[in-house]
Amino acid sequence: MRKQTLVARLFIVCGVVARVVAFALVCAFAAVSGCSAQSANCVSVRALDYKKGKPLKNLSITIHPSRSWTSDLMTAKTDSIGIAKFCPIEPTSTDFSLSLDGRFFESCSGYTFETKVILNTGYQAHDTRCGTLPFKFSESPKPGELVIMVRHIGWWERNTQWP
Repeated sequence: MRKQTLVARLFIVCGVVARVVAFALVCAFAAVSGCSAQSANCVSVRALDYKKGKPLKNLSITIHPSRSWTSDLMTAKTDSIGIAKFCPIEPTSTDFSLSLDGRFFESCSGYTFETKVILNTGYQAHDTRCGTLPFKFSESPKPGELVIMVRHIGWWERNTQWP
């Protein structure tokens, strides 16, 4: 076997370093292009438990960006911090509606919201259905963010309300 020279070792080390640097540059470029590919019409919905103010994980939220209830529905689940992100391809209408996960959750904040206000300044929807909040929500929503309060409907309540 032939012994590796210092130059051969240098090429091996530089090759590995060059691959790592190239991979880091590709990842950075992909992250930047992914952010720029998202339109200014993106809306994130933050769902908080109305009793404790904690984020609701894995809550399925469906938004209806236009007046039509069937053509352009978008559904997403909230992540670990209670946020579901929606980026409609088509231009958004003046307002949009949302619906929650089946019969188990109810929005305390209503179901229809004005798109322009949310995109420009963000919006914390007021509790209009569940009574007074037992906590003080101190964060300000970011532009493009809608904060809603959500109430879990328990088994007893679901099964004692007959149509």
